[in-house]
Amino acid sequence: MCKFEIAPNRVIDFDYSVNVPVYQRPYCWGEEEIERLLEDFLENQKNPGYFIGNIIAIDNDGVYDLIDGQQRFTTLWILCLYLAHQNKQNEQYRNLLQFCCTDDQPRLSFSIRKHTNLYLEELLRSHKQIEEGKRFWEIDHLLSANSENKKLKPELEQNRNIAAAFSIIENWIKDRKQNISIEFLLQKVSFQFLTAPAGSDENKLFIQINTNGTQLQHYDILKSELINAILPENRIKYAKIWDKMTLQYYSKAEYKYNKDHALQTVLKDIIQDVMTSCETVDENEEDKKQDVIQDYHYEYMTDFNTLLIHTLYIFQKKYGTQYGIEGPEIFDKEQLLKVFGNFRKLISDDNQEDIRHQVAADFIMVLKEVKEVMDRYIIFKDLEDNGFELLDISLKENEEEHQYSVRKKESEQLQRMLYHSNWDKKHFWLGLYIDFLLNNENEDDDLKHLEIIDNALSGSVNAFKIYASYFNENASLECGRKDFKKAEDFKFGEIQRYWFYKLEYLLWKNNQVKYPNYKITSRSSVEHVLPQSKHDDFRNKEIDIHTFGNLTLLSVSENSSFSDDHLNNKLKYLNGMKNPPLKLKKLFEKLEENNLIKDFNFEKDTEPYDFCGLKGALGDHEMEMLGLLENHYAE
Repeated sequence: MCKFEIAPNRVIDFDYSVNVPVYQRPYCWGEEEIERLLEDFLENQKNPGYFIGNIIAIDNDGVYDLIDGQQRFTTLWILCLYLAHQNKQNEQYRNLLQFCCTDDQPRLSFSIRKHTNLYLEELLRSHKQIEEGKRFWEIDHLLSANSENKKLKPELEQNRNIAAAFSIIENWIKDRKQNISIEFLLQKVSFQFLTAPAGSDENKLFIQINTNGTQLQHYDILKSELINAILPENRIKYAKIWDKMTLQYYSKAEYKYNKDHALQTVLKDIIQDVMTSCETVDENEEDKKQDVIQDYHYEYMTDFNTLLIHTLYIFQKKYGTQYGIEGPEIFDKEQLLKVFGNFRKLISDDNQEDIRHQVAADFIMVLKEVKEVMDRYIIFKDLEDNGFELLDISLKENEEEHQYSVRKKESEQLQRMLYHSNWDKKHFWLGLYIDFLLNNENEDDDLKHLEIIDNALSGSVNAFKIYASYFNENASLECGRKDFKKAEDFKFGEIQRYWFYKLEYLLWKNNQVKYPNYKITSRSSVEHVLPQSKHDDFRNKEIDIHTFGNLTLLSVSENSSFSDDHLNNKLKYLNGMKNPPLKLKKLFEKLEENNLIKDFNFEKDTEPYDFCGLKGALGDHEMEMLGLLENHYAE
């Protein structure tokens, strides 16, 4: 009999050493998952408490092997260490660090991944030795390439994912100009730590949890309420429409996400099954849901909950007056049923049958229209290369099969820019653009209007206010004046990543013939071209390396091969990149024009370097880039 111990834990109370066993996948949370967790923390900081789910482990001689929840736990570990480093003088510093280590050793370890365990140990040492504000996680010999051939070491891939997580957290905080409350994180964030006794069969328990657990999604509840509101003779018809609209969302990518959160509603059943007999779990039992999963090569760029909220706003704009619907006050996919609160009253049993039916039927038809626009005009994610493309989709009648053929459209590049530059993943631009497409038949206006939407939002921290005003008050999309003469707003530590993405789009748009195969991709780290390690030397030459002219946006892996190299080596690396940042290419073109791709000679007795020319080239590049932005908004 496997008797579980269930211990509610706040972060500040957690006192276990945990290990990620060999059968678990490596740490792989990226920008979307990490920023979603940070957004949840930020939105719930004023609440009495915030529960992040269950973490299941097995006692293995005092070290607890994580069976479920390791991605969340590892991210929490990374966040606590990052905040500890940034707040060494804070009275809560020791409490943050206590979650990360015990007796100066990491509280978290990984089976058979010795390079990751070494990296975690080095992180604890490095964060103490390196001053606040510096990137203590950039430990080159445990992250980067072989010094001889510059090839990335595959055994360090998980280390790079962990380093990327630190950078994602740092960039999110800088973009938002808000931090996670340490008191909230320690005192109010909680989880259930469920432990099976020593000797339990880890593999069987792992299989049981990951094959039997299926969370009832909020959209399933909403569907049930909608179909119940439909007149009985029409329910099959509208249920089929709904299912057809949600078909793609039962993809493998969505299924993986469901598994990570499966225990929220069925935990008791799973535990009961395992407690009944830990020795009789059928390892060959197939997950019933796998029977309906198609092996798609593509998935939608947003999750179904988010699409439903966009649909609600579009529906409210179209039918709000007719049905007397008030617009939602929040946009939170984790509180989908609360967002739909006013709408659900209209389709509840308290309302007249004919009104309930009409509201529910109209909403499902609007969802159908929204989905058709998504299929035709909105980019999809290619699961094979993680790229984003516009597709033509045709659904064969009576078959659950998608036929894809790639088609090109000019708005594709702009959509990539908008997707990658949106840190909160609510994609307010998407709802605004779909509403436009539903009400406009001239496809020639599509790109121009998407640019208007982008300009109106423009990295604004009040994007939801603009979005809600448009749908609830029929406000026009107006772009406020942008002052690109305030160079301080574009310096390192102040600039938002959005502006780098915006420039990539504009540089491509103005040079499509020169860059026919260029695609805007995910890059999250603002980096220096002239290395920070030479900051004092450049300052003595009156060169400020933190200005916009010397900054670029790179991925973590690109930065590992790019940082602290001489300009001529960086140029070679740039020329070898398959899809290099266009702003960086423009800068190096200017440096080449002025014969500045040379080693820096800071000593007086060596061949002099033209630092005056370097300063001028960086300044000219900055003015050119800011001028490009200014001209775009003036059009």
